[in-house]
Amino acid sequence: MESKNINLIPEKTMPVYHASKLDSSRAIRCNLYEGASSLSLTGAELVRVRFLRPDGEHGSVIVPHSSGSVLDITIPSDAVSVPGRVYCKLKIGDLGCKAFYIEVERGV
Repeated sequence: MESKNINLIPEKTMPVYHASKLDSSRAIRCNLYEGASSLSLTGAELVRVRFLRPDGEHGSVIVPHSSGSVLDITIPSDAVSVPGRVYCKLKIGDLGCKAFYIEVERGV
């Protein structure tokens, strides 16, 4: 499982996760921050990831979670079925959102 720090304070660069369209495990881990402080969820927030593939197809997934500052997200297979850069947007209730990419490698 690839792990990245996700800061809800706007930054100049977006995190990039890596995946292969043949991966059976498409889990990513987001360590949540707001500035220099970790962001702790209560478990009541609606967490959703929307994605846009390079071919224009899009979708979303609701992320089950509990309290804490770490989100483990299983990316749906249709999000990584096309090689290239998938644009994703993580929305955490009313707390904010953060964009990131998943770089999908070609399967051999």
